[in-house]
Amino acid sequence: MDAEHRHELKTNELAEFFAQLPDFMRKYSNQIIGVCLILTALVVIPLWKHWRQESRRAQQAAMVSRIQTAREAVTKATRQTEGVQPASLLDSAAEELRTASQTAPQEDLAALARIEEAKLLRSALHLQADLSPEEVSSRLAKAQEACQQALSLAQSPTLKGLAELQLGLCAEESGQYEQARDIYTRIVQNTAYQGTSVTEQARQRLEQLEDNSVKVVFAPAPPQEKESSSAAPEAQQAAPAAQPSLVPAPSAESAAQ
Repeated sequence: MDAEHRHELKTNELAEFFAQLPDFMRKYSNQIIGVCLILTALVVIPLWKHWRQESRRAQQAAMVSRIQTAREAVTKATRQTEGVQPASLLDSAAEELRTASQTAPQEDLAALARIEEAKLLRSALHLQADLSPEEVSSRLAKAQEACQQALSLAQSPTLKGLAELQLGLCAEESGQYEQARDIYTRIVQNTAYQGTSVTEQARQRLEQLEDNSVKVVFAPAPPQEKESSSAAPEAQQAAPAAQPSLVPAPSAESAAQ
């Protein structure tokens, strides 16, 4: 068989294949579509998972950065920069954490943001002494709300325990010591929190609760007395001058006796 004849046979086979291709596609269309979907999934799904993981990591890094910035706000507030009220500085940082928690990729991250928000709201009570009772009450109410939200969002036992611990601190600072005692006791007795630092912190708060619940009233300072050094010259001026003695000196004979 010469080359020309072989080429003619191959051309006929190729033409016959293309002629039968539409019938083949119609007959095995479901199988072909299934194979294409499987191949597409094998390529697309790993890429999608990788993109999702990278997106979550970026969101987690952003959340951690915001929490770190919020903690630095407490340090700045303790320095009491002139012209800046600690309460306003901490309020701004707390609001950023509240907003960030709404778009957190994970519920635990959202819960952590709300816990840090509650800490910021409480910190102002210790850093700014001129807050009115209404402001104190409002801050504690907002902190309790953030803790309740964190408690409902948290999945890990540690975060749940931290949220409850913050609730106890809010109750303690609002003067509700029995409620705080119940919260701390519940944390200590909860087996889900065993092995976490939350249990030890709650136990320490229980031990300190008796001392913290006692109101200490300091007696007014006594009036400052004048220094003795300033009074000494006046006393010297007021004292009469020394008079010479009129008694004659003893004679030599009497002195010898």
